[in-house]
This record gives sequence, structure tokens and C-alpha cells, in this order.
Amino acid sequence: MGGDIVFDEKYYLDLITQDPINYNGLVIHQPSFEDIKKYGIENYNQVFLVYRLTLDCFDLSEKDGKNLFEDILLNDKSLLSCLSESLYLLTNASVIYLAEDMKSLKLKFNGESENQEDQYFIIDANNFDDICDIILKINASQKIEIEKPPENMSPRQRDVWEKLQEGRRNDAKKNEVHIYDVLNVCEYCGDYRIPIEELKTWSLWRIMNCYKTRLNIKSYDDNLQIALVSGDSKSISGENHWHHQLMIRE
Repeated sequence: MGGDIVFDEKYYLDLITQDPINYNGLVIHQPSFEDIKKYGIENYNQVFLVYRLTLDCFDLSEKDGKNLFEDILLNDKSLLSCLSESLYLLTNASVIYLAEDMKSLKLKFNGESENQEDQYFIIDANNFDDICDIILKINASQKIEIEKPPENMSPRQRDVWEKLQEGRRNDAKKNEVHIYDVLNVCEYCGDYRIPIEELKTWSLWRIMNCYKTRLNIKSYDDNLQIALVSGDSKSISGENHWHHQLMIRE
């Protein structure tokens, strides 16, 4: 291989090995799909939806100066409950409570022995985005994107815009890929079968990485067959080469 191996700083090594991710002393575990299924997929999705939220998800008269963590998540009982429950699942904290200033969460970890002091980790507005990014990666998820309507539209323009949005939502729903579709591709697509028993031990990130990789390699193989006939190698060279398709990139 040409050149030295570069170690990325975006937790990819931990993600691909499914090891716990250490963020400044906070150890975040990566649950397997089997763990998630036992917890309940719907419940899991509901609890972890909190990390996908942005200020645009809320009907706020004034967003300037608002902080999602301090002003929204910590001040809503339902969202705070989801946040705490998810952190219990991922960090193995013994106790999680809201600080007296109502601006941070304090996670307590019991000492491993009687002589060892309890450990604490504080989540506040300064580190929540980093922690949120890690948890989104673990779950192969992203922030919710809300398209805002253009300003100063006429009633006719707004009607057309809303119809277009509805059409896009319907198309997205029709083309939505479910987890059972993803698992089916991971198990059977490609030159060899990955038993579902093994896939169940994988994290959501590893499952989605496998799914995307198998689709990319299948696309490369199809393009290779076309290139052998046409003599045009553009679709299998450069960024389209199979080696590039296997790179872990966002």
C-alpha cells in the first residue's frame, strides 16, 4: 500500500470495531441490533429521536440566542426523559440528574470497588453537540432537515410550494428503505452470505456501512461489465473505482 495509514479523528476506528467510544472520559457504548430489538425498535427510535432535533423542528417566535440543549431539551419533561433514558442505555451511568442551575445534566458512575470514588460527567451546551454527533453516528442517523418556505410568497405561490412539499414527502415515503430491507441486502447481496445471527450482533452503524458497501460494489460490478463491452472506463475509474467505494467517508 502506498504511504502510511492515517488514523482519522472522527471515531471511525471505534465505529468499525464496535468498541466503546471515549469522549473526554465519557464512555459511550454501541448497542447491537439484538440489544435494540430486545429494548423495542419503536421505543428505541422514539427515545433517540431527541438527537435528531434542531431548533427548526420547533415553532419558536424567536430563535436568535436560543440554545437547543439548554432552552428546549432540558425544559421539556418528555424530551428530558428521552435524553436521560438514552444516556442510561449508552453510558451505563448509575444516576442521571438535572443540575440545580437547570443548564446541565450530571451523570454519576459508581466506583468499581469500595475504595474507588464515584465518577461524574457533566453534559452542557458546550459539549452536547459533540456527544450528539457521536450518538448520531452510532445510530447511522442524521439531523432532521426542514425546508423553510421562501419569504413573502403570495397565496398562489404558497399553495404551489406546499403541494410540491407534499409530493416530495410522498416520494420519500415510497422510496423509504426499512431496516428489514437493509438486513436482507446485507445477508444475501454479494458473493457470500452473512448469517442474520451475526448481523444481529452488529451496531446500526456497521449494518448500514455493510449495506452501503454491498450496494456500491454491486454497482461497480455492473459498470465493469458494461465497460468491458463499451470500452469506456469512466464509470469504473477514479472515484468510481471499487477501492474508493470501500473508503469510510461521509
